[in-house]
Amino acid sequence: MGQYYYTVNLDKWEFVHPHRLGDGLKAREFSYGPTSTILCALLTTSTGAGGGDWPTKTSPRGELVVGRWANDRIAIVGDYAEPEDVRFDGLPIGDLIFSLCDTDEEVLKHWRYLAGQAEQMKENDHKERRWEEHGYNQARMEGTANRLRMAYDRWGAMKNVSQPCLEWYEMQT
Repeated sequence: MGQYYYTVNLDKWEFVHPHRLGDGLKAREFSYGPTSTILCALLTTSTGAGGGDWPTKTSPRGELVVGRWANDRIAIVGDYAEPEDVRFDGLPIGDLIFSLCDTDEEVLKHWRYLAGQAEQMKENDHKERRWEEHGYNQARMEGTANRLRMAYDRWGAMKNVSQPCLEWYEMQT
């Protein structure tokens, strides 16, 4: 099977979904197709100054594509990522990012449920003891609650830029 990846902008909370561009999710599958072309355009810092530069057009929906991610923090995060692999505002979120890029409604419901459970556990002593009976200690659950709350809060701000990228890519070909 192997590891699957998303390229994520940690500053804008956007990501590129290789499947929507016709590529696979494995690193070698998207390293030479439309996904790598889109990443080149997103990360380009200067455009229009010379021959062969990307045109500074926007997508049909009016979103800037070329240079949109220039100077941002970008990571290619796999589904095997450990929490410490990626940090955001000091919080280890490496293991959460891949799941957050999945736009499936069932995944979103799962994150809502986990965030709610972690918050309830933190607020209610008797629930904390019940969690400990199942092998979760208070410090671990508080850390998980903080990470889940941050991830859940950011979910609404996270945008999938695959569609504007796809529209832009189709205009170029």
